[in-house]
Amino acid sequence: MFAKAAFVFTALAAVATARSVTHQCNTGPVQCCNTLTTASNSQAAGLIQQIGLSGIGANIPVGLDCNPITAIGVGSGSTCSANPTCCTNVYTNGLGVDCNPINVNL
Repeated sequence: MFAKAAFVFTALAAVATARSVTHQCNTGPVQCCNTLTTASNSQAAGLIQQIGLSGIGANIPVGLDCNPITAIGVGSGSTCSANPTCCTNVYTNGLGVDCNPINVNL
């Protein structure tokens, strides 16, 4: 009986740990980007040019209008119409570079 209870507890702890990892972003805070697209998008290309970035390939995933998520589902006082993302870099004009959607559901 004790062994069975210990197994169930260990299994539940493993699930809880796995779920908590989905909230983390190794490159900085989780971002709420209102649009996910690629660097070839005309608006993204304009922002990339505006801040003088070079070497961004056309197929690199980017986020537009990105803000850090301060609480689950809430992005800096605005609504988030896209999935939360992890971006390698986010610039002051809201451009996120190398952004990938992540799951923050519990």
